Amino acid sequence: MPHTHTQDPIDNGGAAAKARALPDIKQVAARRAMRSDFGPSLPAAPRSEFAAFDRPEAPDWLITEDYYEVDHGPIKSGKEATVNLVERRSPNGSCLLARKVYKSESERSFRRDQIYREGRKIRSSRTRRAIELGTQTGRNAMRSEWRHTEYLYLVKLWEAGVTVPYPVAFEGGLLMQYLGNEERSAPRLYETKPTRDQAAALGDQILLEIRKMAGEGVVHGDLSAYNILVWEGAAWIIDLPQAVELGHNAHAPELLRRDIQNVARFLERRGLAVDLEEEFASCMSELYTTGP
Repeated sequence: MPHTHTQDPIDNGGAAAKARALPDIKQVAARRAMRSDFGPSLPAAPRSEFAAFDRPEAPDWLITEDYYEVDHGPIKSGKEATVNLVERRSPNGSCLLARKVYKSESERSFRRDQIYREGRKIRSSRTRRAIELGTQTGRNAMRSEWRHTEYLYLVKLWEAGVTVPYPVAFEGGLLMQYLGNEERSAPRLYETKPTRDQAAALGDQILLEIRKMAGEGVVHGDLSAYNILVWEGAAWIIDLPQAVELGHNAHAPELLRRDIQNVARFLERRGLAVDLEEEFASCMSELYTTGP
C-alpha cells in the first residue's frame, strides 16, 4: 500500500474527534466480493487471550458478531513486530483491522529494555526471580510482558480519550483499529509533508496527547515522528510496549522529556518553536492535578 500524506488542515477538536469515533474504513465489497463468499455457517471467532480484561465499549464501525477474518499479509515491518492487514467479514459488511505480530526474542531489539521494565508489577516471585537470573523461563516472561503491556496501555489510554488505535483483542498478536483504507495505510508523521499551518496544528494535537497521557500517569517512552500516524487530519499515537508509569519508574521524567524533545525537533525543522521546559512542566502539572 503506497503511503501518502493528508492534504487537509486539521481541527484539533473536530477532526481528531471525528476520526477517532468513526475511522474512514471503506467497504470493499464490490472489489473483493465480500458478501458473496459465505457458506451455510461461519467459523466461531477465536477466544481472546485477554478475555479476563475489560475492553472499552466497541465503536460502531467494529463488526463483533457472525464474522470471520482474512489476513492479507504485512503492510509494515519493524525490528520488534510486523503489522498485517486483517479483513473482518460478516454477512452485513466488513471492516479493516491491523494485527501486530511480535517477533521472537532473537529477532527483536528493544534498546535498554531494563529501563522500561522498572516499576512494572510482576506478581509471581518465581517469575521475578527467573527474570533476574536470565533463565529461559525469565526470557519468555519478559517477552510475554512486552506484548501484553501494549494491549493494556491501549485500553487505558483509549478510555482516557487519548488518540490511539482502538484495541480490539489480543489474538495471535495485538488486533487493533486499522488507520487507512483499502488503498493505503496511514503514513507515519515523518513521511508527511504538511504545510506550516498543518504542522502547527498537528504539533498542538500531539503535545496535547502527551499531556493527556501524563495525566493518566503514562509516558510513551519512545515517541517520535516514526510512531505517530496521520490520518483524516489527526495524529495517532502508536507503538506502546515500552510505555512507563510516572511515579513508578525513576526514568519516566527523562523519557517524557525526550518524547517532547523529539516532537519539538520535528516542528522546529518546519520553523515552529516549542518551549521544552514549559511543555515538560505542563505534563508534570497534569499528572499531579489529575493523576491516577
